[in-house]
Amino acid sequence: MILWAYFDESGHSDDPNVHAVSVAGAVATTRAWTQLEREWKATLGEFGVKELHMKYLSHLRDEYKCWDVSQREKFLAQLLPIMNRHVSEYIGAAMVLVGNWRGRDEDLRARLRDPYYGASSMA
Repeated sequence: MILWAYFDESGHSDDPNVHAVSVAGAVATTRAWTQLEREWKATLGEFGVKELHMKYLSHLRDEYKCWDVSQREKFLAQLLPIMNRHVSEYIGAAMVLVGNWRGRDEDLRARLRDPYYGASSMA
């Protein structure tokens, strides 16, 4: 069995305005992922957008700037069931930067290079 996955990160440790970083992903079989992509792209086309980007959708900016809350809810109401039908597993991790990263010894941070690399060892 071949699995497909999609992962995305949120936040950048170099940004002083960011208080936490996270990474999340979804895993599915190749067959399920192929079907997910078909349905996903059809829904994006139906709503006239190129992608789902929560950073912009949540604040109705960029592609979504002409939308209202009702349209945003309809969009998500179509996308979320697609994920529920086809995604086998969800994976995620987060790290609060103030205590778990920025407060750590500089040598440890240099060895790990980025909080994403050290999330499991810093818990």
